[in-house]
Order: sequence, then C-alpha cells, then structure tokens
Amino acid sequence: MARVSRKDVNPQLLAKAIEKSRDMLSKPERPSANSKMNGWEKEMELMLRQRLQTGEITQFWFECMKFRLGDGSYYIPDFIVAYPDGRLHAFEVKGYWRDDARVKTRVFAALYPQIGITVAYKKNKQWQWEVINP
Repeated sequence: MARVSRKDVNPQLLAKAIEKSRDMLSKPERPSANSKMNGWEKEMELMLRQRLQTGEITQFWFECMKFRLGDGSYYIPDFIVAYPDGRLHAFEVKGYWRDDARVKTRVFAALYPQIGITVAYKKNKQWQWEVINP
C-alpha cells in the first residue's frame, strides 16, 4: 500500500505512488479476489465496473493508498477512482455513518483538496451519496 503525505499530492507524484503499489491494487479487468470487501463494498465494486465499461472512469482500486492525516492518524479510502481527464476521486462505503468517520473524511478533504471524496451509505436499502469534496 502506498503511503501518501500532503506534500506528495500533485498529479505526477500521486501517479508514481499508485504505480509503486500497482501489485496491491485491485485490477478492474478481472473479478476481485479481495476477500476483505464487505457486501456493500462488493456492490460498489459492481457499480464501478459498470462505469468502467461505459468509459465514465478509466480505472479503480480498492484500499490501495494510505493518506497521512496527522501524527499517527491515517485514512485509507475504500476506493480510488481515476477519470478520463486525470482527476482522482475517493469513495468511502459505510454501513453506518459514525462521527469518527465523518471527521476523518472531512480532514482528508481539507488536507488533500486535489482528490474528491464521496461517502456512500445505505438508508432504507437505497444508496445515499454525500459529496464531501467534489
């Protein structure tokens, strides 16, 4: 897993960090063999695969990067998605949207504004989307 600090987040350095961790990335071309995914993360993976097939996104990875938030505090987004224009976006899948997770995602958004972040959770069996940083 690539570790990223705030100073590393420019498109070229982020791409290098992703390249370094390529062996640990979930390859979008084949079914995920990652047993660490829970049921909702597997649903999200299926949605991302559909977006990949339509060309809306160019690639996605599951838990591929660890972002430093502060002393001893890190954040690992569930998914990092690459768009055709080069933008990166993090997606966090939550069964329950707790306060500690809210704080971490907001700190991540403040420290890494170059990367969008959206939290996906289910309410009454329907996906809800909270965009923290577009």
